[in-house]
Amino acid sequence: MGVLRWAYPASRDELRQCLRDGARLHGGGTGILRRPPSEGTLADLSRTGLDEIAVAGSAVRFGGTATFARVLGAAHQLDPQHVISAALSTAASPGLRNRITLGGSLALFPPWSSLLGPLIALEARVELIGAHEGGVPVSDYLENAGLRRRTAITAIEIDPADGWGCHWYAFRRTRFTYPLLTVTVLTRHEGDSPASVRVVVTGCRGRYRRCRELEERVAADGIPDAVASSDLGTDFRDLQGFSGEYLAHRTAVEISRGLKTAGGAG
Repeated sequence: MGVLRWAYPASRDELRQCLRDGARLHGGGTGILRRPPSEGTLADLSRTGLDEIAVAGSAVRFGGTATFARVLGAAHQLDPQHVISAALSTAASPGLRNRITLGGSLALFPPWSSLLGPLIALEARVELIGAHEGGVPVSDYLENAGLRRRTAITAIEIDPADGWGCHWYAFRRTRFTYPLLTVTVLTRHEGDSPASVRVVVTGCRGRYRRCRELEERVAADGIPDAVASSDLGTDFRDLQGFSGEYLAHRTAVEISRGLKTAGGAG
């Protein structure tokens, strides 16, 4: 029978050593509940000081072990309509929001994540420590499994979304279930026309999609009367009684709504 050991790194150097030794990381602990380990080493991150939240110049920096509840509060102070605030206000339950950490949620990347779409749309950067060090775009972190091996997320840095109109939507079977898909739409206007648009969908094949072709078309030609499923550049699997065709249609309808209602500073 194996032995489960705990480590309590109190500095970045100690955390690096834990990662070199192959320790699993323990932040809020909600991810470990899905697959409880019976042996090896768990490195508790509560003493690392990686939970700070700060505004530095034009960027907002969230510590990797900051909880959803703290990140939600900070985003709400920046702007009650901030896309991070909209997404996390309905993520999980209040009790779990006090446990789930930003870095842990991104590293585990559950398919029902409410966090992923806004981070991609905001073009967040992820700061790493361990086998890979330094900052990388969140999309690179998600697409390169090697960046997630024996590393820890120390911080996530985002644009504060000044001047962006934000729209976020989650499709759920019921109010208390995990979202089957999410839609994030950001628009920045010059006069009556969108100068820049970002559209991100999660829950589709490949888990997420940034709809760059649609973004370019909207920025060049203006907001269409309606977005079609074929404009998404992806499709959906049948899931929990809903056909993939219906989920794609629902997504296209919500993107159309988001483009028309997100507004913008113009």
